[in-house]
Amino acid sequence: MGLSLIIISQFKLKQKNYLLFWGLVITVRKYWLKNSHFSHSIFESYSRLLNSNLALMRLKYGFKNNSDKSL
Repeated sequence: MGLSLIIISQFKLKQKNYLLFWGLVITVRKYWLKNSHFSHSIFESYSRLLNSNLALMRLKYGFKNNSDKSL
């Protein structure tokens, strides 16, 4: 906790610069995901893993269908 506070205090950005930075990160990420077959396969693998984990949670806790929002 203390280490994260030190890191945050060292890298404080003005709000405008912060928004520009994250806008750039999101734009690059979207472009990379759209134009790279390798990144697309990583994304598909991650979504399959996430779906399988959700399915296991539904089995374990007895959720009946995908529309159940009680997670």
